[in-house]
Amino acid sequence: MSVVSPTELAGVFQQYLRQYAGGVLQGALPRAPPPAPLSHVPALVTNLHTFLRDDSAAPRFTKQEIAKITSVITTSEYCLETTIHLEQKLKEKIVPRLASKIDLSHEQDLFHKMISTCIQLLVQDLEVSCEPALQAMTKISWLHYDIVGDQSSYVTQIIMHLKNTVPNLRDNLASSRKYFTQFCIRFANSFIPKFIQNIYKCKPISTVGSEQLLLDTHMLKTALLELPSIGSEVKRQGPSTYTKVVIKLMTKAEMILKLVMAPIDNNLEGFVAQFVQLLPESGLVELHKVLDMKGTKLSKAQLSSMDAKFKDLSRSNSEVVK
Repeated sequence: MSVVSPTELAGVFQQYLRQYAGGVLQGALPRAPPPAPLSHVPALVTNLHTFLRDDSAAPRFTKQEIAKITSVITTSEYCLETTIHLEQKLKEKIVPRLASKIDLSHEQDLFHKMISTCIQLLVQDLEVSCEPALQAMTKISWLHYDIVGDQSSYVTQIIMHLKNTVPNLRDNLASSRKYFTQFCIRFANSFIPKFIQNIYKCKPISTVGSEQLLLDTHMLKTALLELPSIGSEVKRQGPSTYTKVVIKLMTKAEMILKLVMAPIDNNLEGFVAQFVQLLPESGLVELHKVLDMKGTKLSKAQLSSMDAKFKDLSRSNSEVVK
């Protein structure tokens, strides 16, 4: 009976780890594409990318499909950790000069990619549920508001979808808390910019309409900050990595609306300075969008002067930061 060397054994493990990732884990995902050739890791990764693109317009996942996706996350996490330990153990069984020949990093990358793909599928699914509410937001007659009331119905709808979806994900990923946190961060990084783009579409808008939209934004910000523990009897503050993302992005939304409400009073340069101060990371395109929301009409000369002033202030601001 021949003795199998650690390098040969590593090759066998590589083959079956790829087979498990491509044939079992990827195959377990709902609406999965046909498996790529199991011997070729880049092909498997590309297949996962295609899965995301093709799935972006698909209907929402069922509760059973969500359970499959979260199961693939937890199983991939186990496989990833096991593969890391396996590589370490195999290297211990071989002479140091040959240790570099044992490399399971491609297989580890594949499990990383599987987890990342699953998280993105969950993010897309929640965004799909919120899309009708975002569309309703832009169809409100913001110009004709005469009094600020409670939060608008579109905000209530978004919060309802968060409450209906996130607790189940949190429970399913109870053993993989870091990946639940990643889901929350990715959702915030994807959803909030879309919300901001929809703010720019809420025009024409009155001062009272802007105040109502600012209230809505604050209520949504509060709900998003509570997202990691939403629907839970025990309220805990979310991870700092998550809360920083929400605060930064939602504060930008609030600043946009404060600028929309701010008077220009024939002092365009002063308004540009205020814009640069409140939104230091925003560009000229967003300045134009804010003015468009305000309904400000500028001549070509005024527009040219404003653009030049913005560039000067932005340049000075960048130099101060450095």
